[in-house]
Amino acid sequence: MRLSAPTWPTVILGVACGVLFGALLAIVVNGSDAPAASPPRTITVAKTVTAPPVTTPGTVIVRTLVPDLVGTSLDTARQRLAARKFEADVDGGGVFKEMFSDLHVVKQTPAAGTYLEQGSAVRITVK
Repeated sequence: MRLSAPTWPTVILGVACGVLFGALLAIVVNGSDAPAASPPRTITVAKTVTAPPVTTPGTVIVRTLVPDLVGTSLDTARQRLAARKFEADVDGGGVFKEMFSDLHVVKQTPAAGTYLEQGSAVRITVK
C-alpha cells in the first residue's frame, strides 16, 4: 500500500476536527465554555452624619395671641389668622366652602387669647 501526500481539503478537515476536539475537551474539563461569573461584589460604605441642633444660637420662637374668630366670616377669619402668621385649618362648609361667602366661624381651637407659636394651625369650624 502506497501512501500519498494529503491534499489541502484533507488538511483543512483535519485541522477543523482537531479544533472541535479541543473545544469539547475544554468543555468537559472546565464544565462550560463560558467563563465562570464572579460573585457580585458588595461594598459597604459607612458615613457618620451628625444631625444639626434643634435650635441654633439666635433662633427665636415667636408666640402670638390667637384672635377671637367666632362670629366672623370665613374670609375675615383667614385674613386675621394670616396677619398673625397662623395657618387656617377649616372644618365644615362642605367641598365648595371657598365659593360660599355666607359661612361663619362657630368654633375655634385653640381658644381666643391663647399664645400659639407662629406658623401653627388654628382649627376653625364654619357653618
